[in-house]
Amino acid sequence: MPSSLKRTESPIFIVSSGRSGSTILTWCLGQHPNIIPEEESNWLGPFAIDAAVAFHRGSVRGERGQLSANFIQREELLSGLGQAINELIVSHRRKFEDINLR
Repeated sequence: MPSSLKRTESPIFIVSSGRSGSTILTWCLGQHPNIIPEEESNWLGPFAIDAAVAFHRGSVRGERGQLSANFIQREELLSGLGQAINELIVSHRRKFEDINLR
C-alpha cells in the first residue's frame, strides 16, 4: 500500500429514500474485497434512539443512577454499543465467509 494511503476501518453508510437505487449501489460497492455489503438495517435507527433514552433513564437520578454513579458518559455508552454491534455483525460475516470458502 502506498505510504500516502491510510487504511481505515470506518463504516460506509449509504442513506437514501426508497426505490432510489441504494441497494444496487451497496452491492456494487460490495464487490470490493474490503467492503462488506449488508442488508438494510431498519432496526438500527430505532435502536440508537432507544439507547439514548435508556442512557437518560440510567443517569437522570444523578449519583443515584447506575450510569452516573459509574461515571459513564452518553458518548461512551453509545460508542460501546456501536462497537459491539459492529463486532457482532463482522464476526458473523466472517463465519459466513468461512462456510462459503469450504
